[in-house]
Amino acid sequence: WRQVFLPVVLVGVAWLTVSGVTTFYLQWLESSYQRLLDEHLLPIQAATQLQRALWELHADTASRRISRVDWPTRIQGFQEEVAKHLQVLREGATFPQELQTIEEIEREIAQYEQKLQATLEVRHRFEELAIARDDLYEKGATVTSHLKSIQLLNRQAFERLSSRRAGIHRLVFWARGLTITLVPILGIAFGWWTARRLQQRVTQIQVTLH
Repeated sequence: WRQVFLPVVLVGVAWLTVSGVTTFYLQWLESSYQRLLDEHLLPIQAATQLQRALWELHADTASRRISRVDWPTRIQGFQEEVAKHLQVLREGATFPQELQTIEEIEREIAQYEQKLQATLEVRHRFEELAIARDDLYEKGATVTSHLKSIQLLNRQAFERLSSRRAGIHRLVFWARGLTITLVPILGIAFGWWTARRLQQRVTQIQVTLH
């Protein structure tokens, strides 16, 4: 009975082991890659939100709105939002050029705020205001350019990781399917071989008895 029961047990244990190991590995792989993807996704989102904050502030300098804004409060809120998003960018920086670009962004935003103060000083002189807003727009465009370069770096890294994860998933699923398919086949073959051996022994015993 051992020769019949043991192969069944071995096949069952092997099948469960393969299934359990591959499931655990896929869960670990998914968790690991998700952390890496988040490292690149968060800077992309922070750069996007920082661009939005910058251009919303710039929109408030329009001639029809500039005199109605509580600028001390508005600027303080902008500075807090900038600090928050820059912190996310610094924490998520994974490339040396990112840190350099973030430093440039900080300098450009400081210059933008200086130009904003100069713009507010001429808010009631419309011709000078138009010139100041053009200068402010150029500085904002420079900041946006730096932010887009950070987005591009992280988006490319995000896409590479996503592609690599998909490739590993396909390989693991293929290997898992192949293994799970082969284990029962090998079990059946082993069982057939065992049955043949038992049949041969039974035949030998019968011949001996006769």
